[in-house]
Amino acid sequence: MSTRPLISIITPSFNSQKTIARTIESLLTQTYENIEYIIVDGGSTDSTVDIIKQYESKFSGKLRMISESDCGMYDAMNKGILLATGKLIGILNSDDWYEPDAIESMTDIYMLNDDSVLYGILRYIENNRETMLYRMHHESLKDGMITHPTCFVPKVIYEKYGTFDMKYLISADYELMLRFKKNNVKFIPVDKIIANFSFGGLSTLNNDGLIESLRIRNNYNYISYGRMIWEIFKLQVKSLLKKINITG
Repeated sequence: MSTRPLISIITPSFNSQKTIARTIESLLTQTYENIEYIIVDGGSTDSTVDIIKQYESKFSGKLRMISESDCGMYDAMNKGILLATGKLIGILNSDDWYEPDAIESMTDIYMLNDDSVLYGILRYIENNRETMLYRMHHESLKDGMITHPTCFVPKVIYEKYGTFDMKYLISADYELMLRFKKNNVKFIPVDKIIANFSFGGLSTLNNDGLIESLRIRNNYNYISYGRMIWEIFKLQVKSLLKKINITG
């Protein structure tokens, strides 16, 4: 590839008035310019849509927003992927934000590896303080999810292997990465902080998310059915004991 490709960034949002401005600002400060930004709002009832509209002129026509009821976060992501016209797609949640050189760094690697899923290091933030830098290697996908806010996927890979399976409410991104891996899609880890993640969002795994991930691992034969049931049982007992301690 000799020219700098168009990169599509998708943000699903719903009642995100407290955080959406920071997310959008992180796109405006990117060192890479050839970006289209697609915000798929689920019909917010707070001021999210008004905040987004305030930024439209700053993107010189490269910000597109739709706001309508949907079937959740993964439905919004799928809509965004369908609308995207860029060669490479990143998905940034409405309470997360990119590092200023995130898109340029990923594009440089994409131009040498246009058939690969790219992912980098995620910085965890809690109470405005850095608590951890994290990257799960793709060779360990059987044990857990790579850092999805740092993932950039060529659109042709979505077109070939599909998008998010909406029967999963919390861990469809995990299932999608396992699907890619099963089909021998190439993954490339990037030794750079790409995105920042705030604790407390939907994607912070609670018991429901952990149980869904266990079911996905069983579906892909990474754990047996018996092991899945045992792990779910342990999670439920742990949750029950925690409730007893709180109420006691």
